[in-house]
Amino acid sequence: MSAAMLCSLSVNVMASDNVEINSFMTLGMATSSNDDGTYLNRINNHISLENDSHYGINIRTEVNDRLTGAAQLLATSDSSNFNVDAEWAYLSYKVTPQSSFRAGKLNLSTFLLSDYISVGSLYPWIRPPSEVYENNPMKNYLGVEWLHITRFGSFAKLTSQFFVGSAQVQENSSTLFQAQDGYGVNFQLDTESVTLRIGAITPEVVVENTDPGFVIDNEDRALMYTAGLSWDFSGFIGYSEYIKTEVDGTTQAAFPNQEGFYVTLGMQMGDFLPHVTFGRSDGEDYTGSLPTGLPGIRSPNKQESATFGIRYDIDDNIDFKIEYMVVEPEPGNTGLNTTPPSNGKDFNVISMAVDVIF
Repeated sequence: MSAAMLCSLSVNVMASDNVEINSFMTLGMATSSNDDGTYLNRINNHISLENDSHYGINIRTEVNDRLTGAAQLLATSDSSNFNVDAEWAYLSYKVTPQSSFRAGKLNLSTFLLSDYISVGSLYPWIRPPSEVYENNPMKNYLGVEWLHITRFGSFAKLTSQFFVGSAQVQENSSTLFQAQDGYGVNFQLDTESVTLRIGAITPEVVVENTDPGFVIDNEDRALMYTAGLSWDFSGFIGYSEYIKTEVDGTTQAAFPNQEGFYVTLGMQMGDFLPHVTFGRSDGEDYTGSLPTGLPGIRSPNKQESATFGIRYDIDDNIDFKIEYMVVEPEPGNTGLNTTPPSNGKDFNVISMAVDVIF
């Protein structure tokens, strides 16, 4: 397709009343004081822009009063390149004014931020607290879901979600996690000042590794519970979330049981939002026998952290954030670092980011 044709297509799409397009971007950099390994697989003792930088486009098309399509394209940085993926792409059919079905590649609505986790302008941190959000590596799935909205006058809204589907995550070049035949529920209550959500998901977990080479497919089923609460009273804001995962059988050796939580408190002071976050991740060490082919047991992430940050809203479309994080892995455990600090002590992560919405 020629450049002229692409330009013409773009103009026609943007001019259509039935199509909505918006975009967002985060440009972030981070560095760690730990000389051993990397934090979150990307952040080391060099200044890096790869962990938090991305650009996204949301597209929504209204076919008629009942049928709509939606997609999000997200470009994330990888070794100075940008890889583009469809984070979600689905059709939605409205059965009644209160309920609808969706089918396609959907958000796995595990957390408070799941529906807009890539849009940094919509929350105070540079990245959501790792002790909770890194304990579920699966962000989307192929499947169907039913949504129902119940309104309690003008006071509150309850969203009920029931879904089935499957997902997979390529953790690294050799390890693939698959969640098959999964199903779950989520309930979220929204008022003017408070949001409360609870959910549960249970898939069958399959682990494949090409180096040294093994497959764990014992039809072991995982169960994940989540709960979240956020509030905003006269500029005093807070977030708190909890996650617990339980895995049956020998699959625990590669996908360990985990538990995590965090609490964030902040105060809006004009255009400034200073905030503090305390988080903890823990888990159960697997004590059974090794599955065939598995070279070793994977330990759960065990760490605590304290993050001090400030967000400054430059205007309605752009903000600047800076954070200082103290990470303390449990002795002998890597936490969310690839290796434990050689000195056995905690380390710091310093981050800055600019968020823009278009």
